[in-house]
Amino acid sequence: MKCTIGTTNVKDFGRAIHALAKVGEELYIEPSQSGVSFRTISSSRSAYFSYNFGNSFFTFYDSGLGGQTPASGEDTFRCKVAMKAVLNIFKGIHNLERTVQRCKLTLKWEEAKLIIQLTCHYGIVKTHNLSFIECDALQAVYDKESCPNHMVSDSRVLLGALSSFHQQTLEEISFCFTPRNLILKSHVEEPDPSKVVHTVVTLTRGEFEDYNIMSNCELTVCLKEIRALLAFTGSTGISTKAYFSGPGSPIIFTYDSKPLYEGTLVLATLVQKPEVGTHPASKSCHEPRASTSIRKASMNNTLRASEISMMQNNLPNTTSGDIAADVTVQNITVALDNSRVEDIPHQQKDVVRGDTSHSEPIVPLLRNNNKAAQEEEEDSDTVPSSPPAKKSRFFFRRCFEATFNPDTLPGHNVILAEDSDEGD
Repeated sequence: MKCTIGTTNVKDFGRAIHALAKVGEELYIEPSQSGVSFRTISSSRSAYFSYNFGNSFFTFYDSGLGGQTPASGEDTFRCKVAMKAVLNIFKGIHNLERTVQRCKLTLKWEEAKLIIQLTCHYGIVKTHNLSFIECDALQAVYDKESCPNHMVSDSRVLLGALSSFHQQTLEEISFCFTPRNLILKSHVEEPDPSKVVHTVVTLTRGEFEDYNIMSNCELTVCLKEIRALLAFTGSTGISTKAYFSGPGSPIIFTYDSKPLYEGTLVLATLVQKPEVGTHPASKSCHEPRASTSIRKASMNNTLRASEISMMQNNLPNTTSGDIAADVTVQNITVALDNSRVEDIPHQQKDVVRGDTSHSEPIVPLLRNNNKAAQEEEEDSDTVPSSPPAKKSRFFFRRCFEATFNPDTLPGHNVILAEDSDEGD
């Protein structure tokens, strides 16, 4: 296979390589009579990204098939290379259009090499030889025509909406589709929602070129792949189309600039778990999800009377007073574990976390300060410059022993200084 990309299309080809590199680590190349396909798949198999460049995209194109179409199941004309190696060649997208005059791609099947040759200004030619290996066909199975919901939007509208999500640790985003508007909100699996930043952006139906939603649904997808898609379409100014059915089914993004190229991104969506006692179709996207976090004890330390009565029905031979006392102790214990120390009253810090089977009132634990009071009295009798009583008793402990005899010490009978004269 041999093909040459002109000056006007080199920048778009480089953007396509950058978009593919944000999804997968391997670049699959498949030439055909109508053009070349560049595909990749994420390591978790949750995202499939494909670019199909037609013959008109190249100034010269030769598939190398000799006018023959390979038989079905034949893997002769498919290969893959390391994505990082190709990305380093097209590094610096803004300089490609100004410095590169043309780009030539050559696949040599006998040598198992992909040759990328960049012809720059002033006669400078950069040649890169990349080794490839043969591989199986990479093709996602999907049918966008069977999807009941679809929308068409200017890529810059979606790109501007996603620019409001500034969290660097945000990995997933939820699309809440309703017949009237689209709600974008951050999806964070955090036990305590108050510890994270939540962002919600609403787009009305009039902001889309085409918006056909049959029923309310919420789709949660990876944000990284969405941004890779919109980074390409937003720079080229083409519209993005989305086809989907519901949670658990893939969402398909397509865009094209025929007859030059077309792109497809297929993303897996998160399956929603229906809440207990609530039908999934009865809840709207406008309603917030039931929080799974536990409230602090300072806000509500006891359950409502209706909830206590329900617990009585499930727990036979148990009085309401026992349940109320048990619930109170559990709530206070959670507050001590999950809330900050400065937010908890002083009386709750020393609460007893013992047996909760009885209905006795909770009494704060009183500390025994008798020993500390005795030490303070001893310290008050000592001279400020002298060591504490504990240290003096430690260093001179033998002097306080009942069996101490000074005559047993060596050198007790040696006179080091004579007595002074009485006259002096």
